[in-house]
Amino acid sequence: MSGRIDEGVATDVADSQPVVPTVFDTFSEVGRIPSPDDPRLIRRLSTGRFRSLVRPFVGDVTTASVFRVSVSDWIVTVGPRLYSSHDAGETWTHRLDLPPSSGPMGVLPSAFCRTDERVYLGEYPLGTEVPRVLASSDGGRSWETACRLPRARHVHAVQVDPFTGDIWVTTGDADSECAIGRLRNGPGTDGEPTFERVGGGDQTWRAVELAFTPTAVLWGMDCGYASRNRLYRLDRDALDADGNATPVTVGATDNSVYYAATVESGGEYWVAFATAVETGRDRTAPDRETAGTNTARVVVASSESDYNDWYDVVRFERRTRIADAIPGVPSANAYVYLASHSRNGLLVNPFNTDTANGRVLVVSPTRLASLTDGRSG
Repeated sequence: MSGRIDEGVATDVADSQPVVPTVFDTFSEVGRIPSPDDPRLIRRLSTGRFRSLVRPFVGDVTTASVFRVSVSDWIVTVGPRLYSSHDAGETWTHRLDLPPSSGPMGVLPSAFCRTDERVYLGEYPLGTEVPRVLASSDGGRSWETACRLPRARHVHAVQVDPFTGDIWVTTGDADSECAIGRLRNGPGTDGEPTFERVGGGDQTWRAVELAFTPTAVLWGMDCGYASRNRLYRLDRDALDADGNATPVTVGATDNSVYYAATVESGGEYWVAFATAVETGRDRTAPDRETAGTNTARVVVASSESDYNDWYDVVRFERRTRIADAIPGVPSANAYVYLASHSRNGLLVNPFNTDTANGRVLVVSPTRLASLTDGRSG
């Protein structure tokens, strides 16, 4: 069964509510995130105050990335602006300008992490600016450059490895821009840390978010034009003295893989990947139409199979909009955001989908265990 995805256990959200109950159905407003003016008309229409009028035509568009540093300290990126709040989101202060060509969210949700001493954030320019990994030691009030990445187009993820404390970084998107590596305390430019590549140079290393386990680091390809996006396992004991290794293919999905999470339960580790439904053209590597299906999925595998046997646990159809029928008019992608919870298991948050759009669902550890032992969740 090596490298397969078992679709027999897949369920639509509509008929899986007893297994995947909805949590956090209601939210209370704390404050309002600033919405800076953008000179680009399509960006203003899709992310500004007119987005409610545009949504029926193009779909829901991601507009901000919000990060929690502590109970009171929060950071948000919106387009080319970074703001911080130090009263749990009630008020916000502009702290930093990001590259002018930054996407609507500023940076990806996966491009932020925190250690005991600092928080890190990776820039996401869409133009010719050199992306940086930024660092703050005061909860987001001030920032410095931790590392420059001149060989990358933008940063996909900045993550703390919970088992080693290393800071991992992923970049894209053309073959030469794709890399996975770690920040090292070597003498870089002007004393900055260096980015030490574990691998790169082709679409194998085009990853968004990594999943960490005690024995391996896993990811899925983020290649919109590929007919199949492979899933990889990089064994920790296979890293050589220079930190280089060749990953092992453990599966594949129809669509590009974006977000990841690891759930530990009873000594067993489950890795979850979420695929996205991307529209339009993949303009970076190379300029080709995106492939794949209209279905975003969450697939999981466990340490019991060395992450070779993958199960499709939930799926969502991307919400179809008017723009889909008009050539040249961009429409919004569908994503599924993931997080792990020590007690509840896997948290699933679909976006721009036909069902459960914007809701938070939970897949319990019992449900995950039932995939391999025949128990009902």
